[in-house]
Amino acid sequence: MRRSDFERYAGHVVKIEMAAPIEGRKRFRGVLLGTQGDAARLASEDGKAGETPEIVLPIDDMAEAKLVLTDALVTEALRRAKSEAREKDDGERDARPHDELRRNSGKHRTAAQNEGE
Repeated sequence: MRRSDFERYAGHVVKIEMAAPIEGRKRFRGVLLGTQGDAARLASEDGKAGETPEIVLPIDDMAEAKLVLTDALVTEALRRAKSEAREKDDGERDARPHDELRRNSGKHRTAAQNEGE
């Protein structure tokens, strides 16, 4: 994950493995809260009793960071894909000149239909 991904996917569940232990642990799981400087903020789901629920993990010290597949993540991905497809379709329609649209409008007609014009 890039630094920008930690902001973009805030609110989603993430699993992080550190290269070096922090507070005696290398693996963390929780809800991503965003970034704080060069570190990711995480609301820990798997912390032990007495540990602080919010953890700040240095991004450069992470060995691996993965999003956990949840219904919320799938819903957001589908919504983003639909939005991008709509923007692409709108852009392509706007880019075609009106003359080209008129020229292409009769291409699907048969020759007999075009003769009567």
